[in-house]
Amino acid sequence: MNFFKSLSRRENARTVGHRTRSARVGVEAMESKLLLSTAAAPTYSLYRTGQLYEQTAGRSVPLASNVKAAAVTSTDAVIYLEQNGTLIEQPTSGAAQVLDRLVSSFQLGSANRVNVVDWFNSNLSSAGICNLARADFTRDDALTFSDMLGIFDGVLQSGALTSAELQSLETLVAHATTLNMPGYVQNLAAKVVNPSTNDATYLEQYYGTTGVTLQETVNQWFLGTVKPNTVDACDGSAAEDPNNAYTNVGATGYTLFGPNGPSFTDVAQGSAGDCWLLSSLAETAARDPQIIRNMFIGNGNGTWTVRFYVNGAPDYVTVNDQLPVDTAAGAYAFDQPQNGILWAALAEKAFAEENLSGGVTTGQQGVDSYAALNGGYPSWALAAITGMSTSEFNVTPGVTSQEIAAALQAGDLVCIGTPDSSDIDSYLVPGHCYAVVGYNPSSTMPFEVFNPWGINNSRADGVWGLLIANGAFLEANFDTGGVAGSAAPGSGPVNAMLSPNSPDRGAVANTNELMAITVDTNSIPSTHESLKIVTKSSTPIATLASLTIHGRRGASLPGGPLFHKSLVADLGPESHHAKLIPVT
Repeated sequence: MNFFKSLSRRENARTVGHRTRSARVGVEAMESKLLLSTAAAPTYSLYRTGQLYEQTAGRSVPLASNVKAAAVTSTDAVIYLEQNGTLIEQPTSGAAQVLDRLVSSFQLGSANRVNVVDWFNSNLSSAGICNLARADFTRDDALTFSDMLGIFDGVLQSGALTSAELQSLETLVAHATTLNMPGYVQNLAAKVVNPSTNDATYLEQYYGTTGVTLQETVNQWFLGTVKPNTVDACDGSAAEDPNNAYTNVGATGYTLFGPNGPSFTDVAQGSAGDCWLLSSLAETAARDPQIIRNMFIGNGNGTWTVRFYVNGAPDYVTVNDQLPVDTAAGAYAFDQPQNGILWAALAEKAFAEENLSGGVTTGQQGVDSYAALNGGYPSWALAAITGMSTSEFNVTPGVTSQEIAAALQAGDLVCIGTPDSSDIDSYLVPGHCYAVVGYNPSSTMPFEVFNPWGINNSRADGVWGLLIANGAFLEANFDTGGVAGSAAPGSGPVNAMLSPNSPDRGAVANTNELMAITVDTNSIPSTHESLKIVTKSSTPIATLASLTIHGRRGASLPGGPLFHKSLVADLGPESHHAKLIPVT
C-alpha cells in the first residue's frame, strides 16, 4: 500500500556548504599527471595511477591513493575524490575530514563552495530527505536506526507527506545495501514505507481512522507505541479486556536481562494460554542463551527491536517497555517479569506483534493480539525463535526418553507436553507444555524439566515449577513434544527419581523408589511437617508412606507453603537433606 503515487526520479546537483577563509580559488581539470597549485605553498600532484602527493619545501609526501579528481581551495587545502566516491578535504594542518560519500563528481565554486553530483541528488527527488540522508551517511558511512528515525521525523515535521518524499523514502529502502543500512533497519523501514494490508487494517482499528499515515507506521515499527490487543486469551469474551491496561514499566528500575544474562527462571506465564511459546523461550534461554541475547537490539530510545525468523529468514518488530496489567488483580496480565527482568515479557509481546504479518505460526495468524497465542505447538515457537528446523513428536514408551537424551546431547532444544487428561502425576499440569532445560547423563535422574508457570507463580499451588525425572516418568506423563535442531526424539528407559524443585535435589537423589516430595501444610505442629512420599511403578501411583520431617536444629516451621526451608526427612537408615521450593 502506497501513501501517494510516487514521482519519477529526477537528477540535479545540490550544494554542500563548506567553510572558507578566502574568496579566491583555482579549479583545474585533471586528466593525467597534473600539478595543482595556488598562489601559496604547498602544491599538489595527482598522477594517472591515482596517487596524490603534497609538495612542500622540496619534499613530496603521499596524501592518498585511488584518487580520481582533486582541487585546491584558496586556503591551500586540497579536496579530493576517491574512486569509491568519498570526497575528502585535507587542510594544510590538522586531520582530514569526509565531506561527502557516494560522489560521482564535484566542482569547486565561488567562496570555496563544493558543488557535488552524488548518489543522493541523483536518486532522491526530495531536497530535504536528500540533505538529511547525505549528512547521516557522510557521518556514519551508514544509515542507522537513529538516522532513519531522524529522516522520518524530518518528513513529519515538514507537513503532509508529498509524492517526492515518498519516492525518496522508497528509494532509500530499495538501495539499503548501497547505503550500508543494517538488515533490521532495512526490514523495519520497508514496513514503514510499504505497510501491508494486515498493518493497514490493524492501524485503522487501533487509531479509529480511515487510511494510514506515515506517523502511524513509524509509531508501529520504530517507536513500538502500536501495541497488541490485550484480550485475555483464556477468558476473552470481549475484543478488549477491560481489566487490562498498558503501563510504563521501564521507568521503575526494570532491566532487559539479569546480571548473568537470560535465564529460564525469568519466565512466568500469565493468563494467556501460550505455554508452547513461553516454554520454548525458557528452553532457548537455558540451552542456548546467546540466541535470546541476539534477539534483542536496544535502540537507545526506550525501545527494543526483536528478531524472529520467518521461513528461516530474520524478521523484526519493535516494542517499547509497556506491558499489560490486570488492574482488577493488580498483577501483570501476561508473562510476569521476575526480579524486574523484562526479556520474556517483551518477547511474548513482540511475538503477538510479529503474528500480525502472518509470518509466524499461531492458531490465529494475521492478528496483533495476545489472544492469538492461546494454544499452539512448541515447534512453531522454536522455529520462530531460533531459525532452526523443527518438528513435533509423539512419545513412545521405551524409546522417547533415549531419543530426547540423544537430542539434548547433540545440542538440540526440546519441549514436551502433557496430555489433556487427569491420568498424569498430580503435580503436573494437564494439557501443558514444559521445557527440558537440563540433562545430566551421569545422574539416575538426568532430565531437568521446567514449568513455564514459573518457579514462584502463586496460581500454581502444589504444582512443580522445576523438577528432575527419569525417562520412565517422562514417558508415563508426557505424550508429545517439539524439538529444534535435528530429528524428533522418541523415548528410552532410565531408572531415576523425581525430586522437588530444589537446588539441593542431588542430596535427596539416592533412592530409586522416590518419585516426589510434597509438603502438607495443613495442621502443622510448630516443629513438624508431614511429607507424602510418592512412588511410581510402570502404571499406578502409590502412596508409600507419610513420614515426619523436622526443621533443621529444631527450628519452628510456619504454617503455609515453605520457601527455602532446609529440612531433614527420615527416609530410612540415613537422613537426606533438601531445600523445598514449592510452587505456590
